[in-house]
Amino acid sequence: RKEGGGRERPATMGEQWISQKRYYCKYCNTWIADNKSQRDRHENGARHKMAMEEFFKNRREAKFQGARDKRELDKMLKEMESAAVAAVAQDRVAAMSAPVGSSAGRFFPSANLNVAAAAPE
Repeated sequence: RKEGGGRERPATMGEQWISQKRYYCKYCNTWIADNKSQRDRHENGARHKMAMEEFFKNRREAKFQGARDKRELDKMLKEMESAAVAAVAQDRVAAMSAPVGSSAGRFFPSANLNVAAAAPE
């Protein structure tokens, strides 16, 4: 701001507003002043420590649940695969033992059907 003589003088505190930096704590879902004393005070507080424990506990549980779900899915897929292989083997046996003029032979027209290759492990 200029004074009467054309010189610039610094603005006073009331004339110029300067925003203070803020820090967001993702554990507590809150904003605090971004200075050392406020951050230390917040991070040493009981609420912040409990929020961090809860956050990491939930993260651990989600990781273990994900691993458990993957194991269950793998087991289920293996059972489905075994059932499918057994059903194909059973269908091939039925096609081989069907009478010559029946419709069962249409599904497996090859003469050399290998049932042992389709058997479950």
